[in-house]
Amino acid sequence: MQYNNQKRNSFIGLEIYLKGTGKTAPKFEFQASGKTMFKDTLTKKKYTAYQFANWLQEPHVMAKIKAGCELRLGSVDLESDIVDKYTNSNLSRKFIWFFIDPKSPNQNIDGLKPISQTMPQQMPYQVSVNDDMDDSLPPY
Repeated sequence: MQYNNQKRNSFIGLEIYLKGTGKTAPKFEFQASGKTMFKDTLTKKKYTAYQFANWLQEPHVMAKIKAGCELRLGSVDLESDIVDKYTNSNLSRKFIWFFIDPKSPNQNIDGLKPISQTMPQQMPYQVSVNDDMDDSLPPY
């Protein structure tokens, strides 16, 4: 496979660009045609919205899934110098499905130990019940 030589941390995503409509909320501020295609950031292959499952079956995507990576959805607003004459807007939005690498459960950001490792563990207190003690009490 051609994807075996790709390094593990390569960015893999499926992106689409939405054009600004020139309208304000609560109307749609950005939209795309139903014929607009998603583009794979690694292979540059294009997919329709109905082919999302096909993208998930691609070898480079399956490698990320098998590695335990998490699939996320993100967006960013983009501004260009050119104003669209139909919408009177220079804004667009990019949506992208992308993978993030799995984090190890014991990963420390600041280099300090978690509290559960620094605090001494308290042993549970056990109470023994003795039936002989109840017999020595006087009746009421």
